[in-house]
Amino acid sequence: MESAKVIPLHDFDTMPVYPNMVLSLMLKYDKVLDPLVLRDSLIELENGKLVYHVPAKFDEKTPAITFSHVPYDMNVEEHHLGCKIPSHHPDKPAIVADPAHFDPLARRADAPKGLSDFIQRELPQLELHVVSFRNATIVSVSCLHSLLDGMGFGSQGLFKGWMLVLQGRQAEIPPVCGFDEDLLKSLGKQPTEKHKHQGAVLWYNEEGRIVCVPETFVRHLRQSALDELTAQAGGAAGDAKPWISEGDVLVAWWTRYATMHLRNHPDKTINVSSAYNIRRVLSGNLLPAGHAYLSNASLGLFMLPKIRDIFSRPLSWMAAQMRQSIVETGTRAQIEALVAEVMPDWTRPSTFRMYGDPNMHMIVFTNWTQAQFYHVDLSPAMVDKTDDQGQQPVVPSFVSYRISSTVWPMRDSFCIIGKDSEGRYWLGGSLQKGLWAKIDSVLQQGSAIGA
Repeated sequence: MESAKVIPLHDFDTMPVYPNMVLSLMLKYDKVLDPLVLRDSLIELENGKLVYHVPAKFDEKTPAITFSHVPYDMNVEEHHLGCKIPSHHPDKPAIVADPAHFDPLARRADAPKGLSDFIQRELPQLELHVVSFRNATIVSVSCLHSLLDGMGFGSQGLFKGWMLVLQGRQAEIPPVCGFDEDLLKSLGKQPTEKHKHQGAVLWYNEEGRIVCVPETFVRHLRQSALDELTAQAGGAAGDAKPWISEGDVLVAWWTRYATMHLRNHPDKTINVSSAYNIRRVLSGNLLPAGHAYLSNASLGLFMLPKIRDIFSRPLSWMAAQMRQSIVETGTRAQIEALVAEVMPDWTRPSTFRMYGDPNMHMIVFTNWTQAQFYHVDLSPAMVDKTDDQGQQPVVPSFVSYRISSTVWPMRDSFCIIGKDSEGRYWLGGSLQKGLWAKIDSVLQQGSAIGA
């Protein structure tokens, strides 16, 4: 009998934080989808490429994925948890949900809680859980974070391939690189320059919420910030105008809410770290161009403002600082320097370092907008394909996520989940218990803290 193929976990994926995290994405569709079509297409896509202990063949005893399906003979709004999924959108930023409420909808009751569960029960790393209602379908995909990161899930990774399989376009699926070869093994081993922050190196109780941010609010916030930066820059005709992204503005805006409980400590340093997708900067070198790299490939770029700067300076300043951090430290040479200095041994957390000062407070942002989770089109799996529906994309009306860890707290981490088809942004995060209630009060009052 042919034996299983064992592939060592890549060094970057063995960082203790990743194997001990379960990443779950829950997508709610306002259509009835066929769970078996979803299952079969995902199995066809995986085809042995997304696991590290690869059986000689996949069958009922050694499945490619763990699949579960729960049907309800009711509308989603009649379900005691389904009714909590946001369906009405506010006209100003507002907290709209607690993602923990959706855990029973996102994963089956006996789902593994951590690495030891997966190993002891010999479970596939990838899980598909489908919950069907008369008028909606909840599609959730979960895995150990050591398997995929957000971009590996998204529009250039798993979900892109899944959509192509559903559409019968298998030939267009980009080849996957780095499955059985550690392509990032040399990253940071021979840096060619010092990191720009060299010299500043140092070595719970929480709850999460999801915030809806209307399109008009984000557009106004960004335009106001751009106007301020342009006025400050002056410059002659033809000079490049200042530029910041919507993501830069959202990070700057939400940093005020995430740190407002520290306003009485003006001298405190805040390490505002933003996860940076390094696939593009490594493409054509460590990563072959035109290939999908699904494993973890992000590092934190950061700025180190004081609390007084966050609240006394205009929002445009903070957004510009974020953009400057990306431009200056997002190069290949700076990425190499960062890895060399802060992660000299990826497998030993005792060697990890951070930039800042010993008394700083850290907040972490991840921006999944480019993963395009709000544009995952599962229309080929629709049960009722009328002429009109069959020509229209079927995309989620709501996306939630959970990152569960038994060894690593998620407090003070935030995720820009994405931008929906009507331009709204959805932001999630975790804070010390009690702080969300204070933020909710400020948001409802329409305070100028974030304007």
